Amino acid sequence: MWVKVAVIALAGAVGAVSRFGLGILVTRALGVGFPWGTFVVNAAGCFVFGLLWSAGEHRAIDPNTRMLLLTGFVGAFTTFSTFVFESFELMRAESWKLLTLYLLGSVAVGLLSLIFGLRVARLLA
Repeated sequence: MWVKVAVIALAGAVGAVSRFGLGILVTRALGVGFPWGTFVVNAAGCFVFGLLWSAGEHRAIDPNTRMLLLTGFVGAFTTFSTFVFESFELMRAESWKLLTLYLLGSVAVGLLSLIFGLRVARLLA
């Protein structure tokens, strides 16, 4: 169990550093007028998530290895890929009401939570 946790942590560290590095490279290349770094990282994370998920479904990689990579590397690289995949699963199941609720709710609650956090921080300062 502890070995698995350590491997996930290591993969997470690599994912976080990769996110940081790619974000800097993209921002330097494309400028700061639009959050290109985050945009590219999120798209890349979704692509890698899709590759790993498909590889697992086709038995190209071990299911445990896939979950370690998805949870560790991709999880630290971007949580957006998980959000998109879960949305895709709802779409594939034709759960249109749940999909709409999940998409709109996640963005709305995320924005409201951010605003609330900023206001609480301002009050505490």
